[in-house]
Amino acid sequence: MSYANEILRELYYLRAFGYKFADFSPSLAALPRSLAELNASIKECNLCDLCKSANHALTGLGDKSAKVVFVFDAPNTAEDASGEFLAGDDKFLQNLNELAGLKKDEIYVTSLLKCKPAAKVPTNAYELCEPYFSAEARLVAPKLIVALGEEVFYKMIKQSAQSFETIRGNIMKFKHSALLATYSPTVVAKNPSKKELFFSDLKKIKEYL
Repeated sequence: MSYANEILRELYYLRAFGYKFADFSPSLAALPRSLAELNASIKECNLCDLCKSANHALTGLGDKSAKVVFVFDAPNTAEDASGEFLAGDDKFLQNLNELAGLKKDEIYVTSLLKCKPAAKVPTNAYELCEPYFSAEARLVAPKLIVALGEEVFYKMIKQSAQSFETIRGNIMKFKHSALLATYSPTVVAKNPSKKELFFSDLKKIKEYL
């Protein structure tokens, strides 16, 4: 990453966390030092128009020092209404428990977008939300991050050069954690043929930990 791009990235962080003016060189030291501080910024965020249509801006859910972080694309309708991730999604939690040996209080769940998408997602919504997810990954510092879905994976790595099917199920390096890409539960529900592959990927989590 070039120096100019690094400075631009830091400025996005600062804007996401409420800074409107800075008379100093950008520094990551100005970023949230705790999840509580980060979550307060997320709840007050008005960087894009999604905050106007969403009922809640969702903050991460679960163990603040979890070994595994699960990343969805965005909150769904039930989560937006309740203000909590995995609202009513007992099936996904049951699969995690049975296949990966993980309970709800042992994981951390978040999404790339913090607000439920409207009919039209602002073109810069993911870019503006990215600092929040990066801060979560830094503060939780998991051993493994699980990208739930093709879109989530490619938005995280910021490229789409390879076929998702050749990458899915492989554990790779991502920043200071390992990364496992698999299908989203929504895709599996709509395509039962992918169920066994999805289950196989969840089993790899237990093996890796």
